[in-house]
Amino acid sequence: MSHVALDLTKRHFVHPYIGKGITVYGTWWRGDDGRHRPCIVLLPTNRRINQRVRPCVVTVDDAFKWDVEAKGLNKEQREACERYISNAGAVFAEQLGIGVGPHSASTVINVIHDELDDLMKIPPLPPGDLIVVADGFVTDENGKTKHREIVERV
Repeated sequence: MSHVALDLTKRHFVHPYIGKGITVYGTWWRGDDGRHRPCIVLLPTNRRINQRVRPCVVTVDDAFKWDVEAKGLNKEQREACERYISNAGAVFAEQLGIGVGPHSASTVINVIHDELDDLMKIPPLPPGDLIVVADGFVTDENGKTKHREIVERV
């Protein structure tokens, strides 16, 4: 069964970086375990409707990798984070179509750094709309029948 990992119609915020050609969505990523985790998604601001785009996603679980100033990192961990940021920033810049090279990677990295605080403030995914899919009737040991609705989140 296929499940949607990312639904940008359900979002906590949208932050356009018009001069940089990037729009950041604060939303939720559905992992393989079925849990929804806060994330930020970077997309090109001026993408065409029919254009296939790879979203660039940073989940709350990976946010620490983008923060080389985090307390408690030793020199080796800080260097590993710097390498990760450099490589991921370059890949994201290319996927977003804003260019290849250090300047483009730096632009993406700066946008992500600007959004880390907001990422950490995204609440859990609110419950979806409920629709009644069936009626249930429960009869207890005394013969009393109770009606319950069986619902599905949409």
